[in-house]
Amino acid sequence: MSTTSSTSKKEHHRLLLPCVAAPNKYAFQPVSKLARSIASGELSSRSLLELFISRIERLDDDNDDTNGGGGGFHAVVVRDFERARTRADDADAIVRARILRRKNRERITDETEKEEEDGNDVPLGSLHGVPFTVKESHDASGLPTTLGNPAYKDTIARNDSHVVSALRSAGAILMGKTSVPRNLCDWQSYNELHGICRNPWSRKHTPGGSSGGSAAALCAGLSPIEVGSDIGGSIRLPAHFCGVWGLKPTWNLIDNSGSRGPTAIHAPPELSVVGPMARCASDLILLLDALLSKSSLSSTTTTEQHPQSSYPRLQTHTTLSHLRVAIWADAPSPFAVDTHTRNAMEKVVQMLNTAGTAVVHIDGPPGYNATDVYDSYMDVLCGVYAGRMSNDEYQAAEHLAEIERQNDRGADFWCRQTMSARELAIANERRWGLVTAFEELFHGDGEGGNGGSNRRTTDDDLADGFDVMICPIALSPAFRHDHTPATRPFFTPSDRMMAVESGDGRKNVPYRSNAFWSGICNGSMLPGVAFPVSMAEVTDDDGLTTVRLPVGLQCVGPRRHDYVCIEVARMISMALHGTEFMPLGNPDGCE
Repeated sequence: MSTTSSTSKKEHHRLLLPCVAAPNKYAFQPVSKLARSIASGELSSRSLLELFISRIERLDDDNDDTNGGGGGFHAVVVRDFERARTRADDADAIVRARILRRKNRERITDETEKEEEDGNDVPLGSLHGVPFTVKESHDASGLPTTLGNPAYKDTIARNDSHVVSALRSAGAILMGKTSVPRNLCDWQSYNELHGICRNPWSRKHTPGGSSGGSAAALCAGLSPIEVGSDIGGSIRLPAHFCGVWGLKPTWNLIDNSGSRGPTAIHAPPELSVVGPMARCASDLILLLDALLSKSSLSSTTTTEQHPQSSYPRLQTHTTLSHLRVAIWADAPSPFAVDTHTRNAMEKVVQMLNTAGTAVVHIDGPPGYNATDVYDSYMDVLCGVYAGRMSNDEYQAAEHLAEIERQNDRGADFWCRQTMSARELAIANERRWGLVTAFEELFHGDGEGGNGGSNRRTTDDDLADGFDVMICPIALSPAFRHDHTPATRPFFTPSDRMMAVESGDGRKNVPYRSNAFWSGICNGSMLPGVAFPVSMAEVTDDDGLTTVRLPVGLQCVGPRRHDYVCIEVARMISMALHGTEFMPLGNPDGCE
């Protein structure tokens, strides 16, 4: 792990007084409640910070990486505890001063003096005094940003990323950064610098990636607030694996400058986004509000595109019976989901039917089947990563692409990676066709358009459009740690396979098949909210024992309908579990 002692001269000479950690019950409370408790003086920011520090040091630390089977979670790998303590004390001083002013005001009888006293009472930020962590790839001044790559181990950020700056502006206090896979290219989170990050539900299983440390920290009660990034499920898949919530926002909605790594280009990266992760839907909304503050709105996002002004949130009287929901439950091999995911989908569909929701099953957007959707996304994804390759890497890719052509493998990975400018332009045009098809799906198109070849519905079923779509996030719940060597395991050919349980036994499918369900949102620029649905009894690799793992789904909506997606997912959680906060409970040992 990394720590920092970088402080200003004022902080260097400041005496940090001992502080007793807050009671453990505060480790698992909504952020909104924590912020209210701090603002009222019921809870001090410093004591809450000490609680999370003590939990990190107790649950996260361990040097035993043998087979990923035991020890700490290794989630919070960059730590800034001393500066956080200073800032927590400052936050508490502000609260004490406010409380004192209010008491003084009660003793003032002159109205003019009261008005003057009120003018001195500056409103607190919505996250005042609440500690938080962020994914390691987000710059935070004075802390390393390495992407888990030893080549960047000495890279120290000079400035805060927009997401860190926005949360600080809301009053939150950064205490550290969380684990990622090397170069953010995996659905696991391990690297040479920080070791193996483990799933709090089962240490033998991955928490996902690339925001795996973010999800593990939330799940284990090490942090109440997280911000991840997502180009291929990197927010939603870890949330699904760990039983927490995550928003992949509309593309380019939130400014992601300072969140692109040491070798970042200046242009907004195609497909990739940054977004909040939390332990309940209400916290996602609170964090999205903060990230969409004026200072953090993307420079290319106009007021008309802002979801709060362009698309109002659901009306307070809205119920599930008022909604039209598309269900994309499964796809042909190699994208077919496992039994546990299928059961979670059926559970949600049954509940929606009981609630009176208009439910329509689909097999994709109009005019596109599963393979079309996957290819449209992967072509652009490979083009994005080609721009990040060194000259030597690209020359090697050209050689491998020629071998693919000779083997008659068509436009497989290396061919995609080395597309000509014309081929990439055609691929991007095809992807924009996918964007348009999803717009038709959500907003309605009475003319239909795909001849019924890839859906179970009639054109009349689609004519009125849909509020949201519910679909899987991945093929299965969390899988065991797999460190089979692969240059870019996120989507490259490798020896890695995934075991997927179905009604007729376990089947092995290519590792990168996981890109299909998560790539739906990335390829079409749509918002998607990962929300927990159920716990599954998953058979372990020995075929004899089982382990309980979370299963989540995603609620997808039209572009800029981010708040609506969160609110619908919240209603589903309330209907299924009677709660939105950690609806699947806490892992053993993390209470």
